[in-house]
Amino acid sequence: TVFPGSTGDPVLDNMLNTLAGLQGKKLSTVISKLTFTTSKIYKSQIKHLENIRLISSRPLIWLGIRWGNLYRVIRDEKLKMTQTMLERTLIYGRRTNIENRLLIELLSIGNILNIFFSSREYKTIAAKRAKTLIGSKFEHHQESLTTIRKLIISHLKASRAVKG
Repeated sequence: TVFPGSTGDPVLDNMLNTLAGLQGKKLSTVISKLTFTTSKIYKSQIKHLENIRLISSRPLIWLGIRWGNLYRVIRDEKLKMTQTMLERTLIYGRRTNIENRLLIELLSIGNILNIFFSSREYKTIAAKRAKTLIGSKFEHHQESLTTIRKLIISHLKASRAVKG
């Protein structure tokens, strides 16, 4: 059962209203109604993301022909705090708290840590400091945090081994 309502995202609200109107209909009718609107939904979602300034776009022109758009993700304000924390800890070598250490460990095991730094020099410094941080002893008195950390790290390493 789909209940239409306000979610704060106009594209999702439109989709919920469409699905709420199709409740009780055959699956083939619902699928046929939705397949014609996928490009419209995609375009409206892109436009919404541009309006709230999460992405920016510019046209891709080659040989005088417009081939589409190039999209770029703009860093959100919430991400800037994380970026600052990562720079302070990994580039400048400052001490960090337990939450930030867990975040650094998980990002480095998932090979996501390099995305946060633009220059090659910062990436190598951050990788070295993250490796020493992971190698250092995890001193925390709560057993639940230690257990959760070990489980998440083992699952990440296992999924990385499966992917190759």
